Amino acid sequence: TGIGVSALAANTTGTNNTSVGASSLDANTTGGNNTALGLGSLGANTTASRNTAIGYLALNVNTTGGNNTAVGHDALTANTTASFNTAIGVSSGSLITTGIKNTIVGSFDGNEGGLDIRAANSHIVLSDGDGNPRLIIDDSGNVDIGDETTELKLKNTTHEDTDGGRESKI
Repeated sequence: TGIGVSALAANTTGTNNTSVGASSLDANTTGGNNTALGLGSLGANTTASRNTAIGYLALNVNTTGGNNTAVGHDALTANTTASFNTAIGVSSGSLITTGIKNTIVGSFDGNEGGLDIRAANSHIVLSDGDGNPRLIIDDSGNVDIGDETTELKLKNTTHEDTDGGRESKI
């Protein structure tokens, strides 16, 4: 279903798509099970499936990356081929291009406050309304709470215990 000027305009065999807003999902040809709500949301999507983009230009340049969720004005707007990202908030993850399996809540764009995850994988970032990362969990499970001057950092370490098993300590 396409509602709006050029919504789903190029669709050929893509099924189960919902597009509401001018130029939303307008380049989609075979991608299926996508939801685009907002002007230009998922606008460049061609073959990717199972994406949800809600907001002006959300996931706008995504072409083949699937299983992404972007909620907010400009959320994941630079994502091209990356998959399994979730970004909620204005400009949330807007600079991420190829990083996969990242989760961002707040206005962190992917490269602020000394943290650059534009092409990184498996990060969780909770940021404030100005985009400053306040809680970061990296791809190794290490946790950083606060900002650049924070004294609290948690590191997940795993080692072999005395009976040959594996033990994790924080």
